[in-house]
Amino acid sequence: MRLDFATLRLFVTACRHGSIAAAAEVHHIAASAVSRRLAEMEAEAGVSLLERSKRGVTPTAAGEALLARAGDMLRLADRIEGELADFSSGARGVVRLAANTSAVTQHLPEDIARFLGLYPDVQVELRELVSGAVVGAVTDGICDIGIAAEHVDLRGLASRPYRTDRLVLLTPEAHPLAARSSVRAADLAGCDAVALQDGSSLQALVSGKVREAGAELRVRVDILSFDAVRRMVATGLGVSVLPEGAVEPYRDHLPVRTVPIDEDWALRRLVIVARSFDGLPNAARALLECLEA
Repeated sequence: MRLDFATLRLFVTACRHGSIAAAAEVHHIAASAVSRRLAEMEAEAGVSLLERSKRGVTPTAAGEALLARAGDMLRLADRIEGELADFSSGARGVVRLAANTSAVTQHLPEDIARFLGLYPDVQVELRELVSGAVVGAVTDGICDIGIAAEHVDLRGLASRPYRTDRLVLLTPEAHPLAARSSVRAADLAGCDAVALQDGSSLQALVSGKVREAGAELRVRVDILSFDAVRRMVATGLGVSVLPEGAVEPYRDHLPVRTVPIDEDWALRRLVIVARSFDGLPNAARALLECLEA
């Protein structure tokens, strides 16, 4: 069987998501093209690799065997492509990086600037995603390296420490909690809240801790960016939990207050993830060293 690694990536993504349509969305190609390429791979192999139904796709026994080896093959292909790219041009290649909003907002601007100062011919392709989607992008081989919250499911990936976020409660100036010296999750019971978008690992963490305290947040609005959250809180729409580093530079310019959260979960670790750190292309390994410095 002659393997096409691009099609193998489609196969892995379809198996992981249980859907050809999902694989098409992840890789930004038409679902009909994904279906055709997977069918061609099955014809080349001479065996059915996927069970297809109205509910989606699942790997056959032969598909499971291929899936078990696919990760190693794709890691090797990535490494070969990266090293050949290093030799094929004066540039040192392209690093594909996915990171959550906390990392993009607080830490990565300086880190990437320092990296590009050392390697001016490298191009960094940065995708800002929620942590779960960061894990998916790295798992599917769309990105070389990811930065995500440690508490999301990292199974199948290697991880290393990156930074630590200290979470704080952001309130309007006149909010009853604004004068407190500290708060706990239970103090947010019944508070109007400005929440991050569905799928945000930070929002899932906050909602889960409030729920563990026997309460619920009363979400008034959920939005995508930290900047929008800050502005919504400033108008009095509710409170929100954000990393301290995403709030402090703006606090003096907005009618808001920050209150420390006096619980262990308010220290949130960010990690660097990859399918294999040993298998990274040269440019990606250089970025990894800069992120860990």
